Amino acid sequence: MIDSSPMYGYSETIIGEMLKQTSHARLFSATKIWTVGKALGQMQFERSLRLWGVSKLDLVHIHNLLDWETHLPTLKS
Repeated sequence: MIDSSPMYGYSETIIGEMLKQTSHARLFSATKIWTVGKALGQMQFERSLRLWGVSKLDLVHIHNLLDWETHLPTLKS
């Protein structure tokens, strides 16, 4: 299991680089949305996918429930 967040600086960039060098078939990935607004939440989610280099994340938290009602549709898609 790897848990990260956009709020952790360059961690998602580093995770993506590390995953390129390893087999991650058994990876359980978790990150967070940590912003306000639908568009920014979607952009943050898509950026996490791109940086990790994965097609899906197993768990996405809404950090501190920040604007949680706005982000639910993004997480359900």
